[in-house]
Amino acid sequence: MIDDVQKSETECPKCGYYLVWQQCQVIDCNEGYIKDDDPFWDSEIQICEDCQGTGYLEWCQNCGYGCN
Repeated sequence: MIDDVQKSETECPKCGYYLVWQQCQVIDCNEGYIKDDDPFWDSEIQICEDCQGTGYLEWCQNCGYGCN
């Protein structure tokens, strides 16, 4: 069971069921971006690969649309 899943107001474009969402669980993800704090190099900001820069994951529990 996934914790902190909330019902979205958006319907699934594939089956019409409602979507659910959850904040991105990647430890270093901050609103969809990951900052690499290497003291020997300049810091780099990268888009989180899990949430693709949104800061949350959204999917349909009925048909699986949007699941990675």
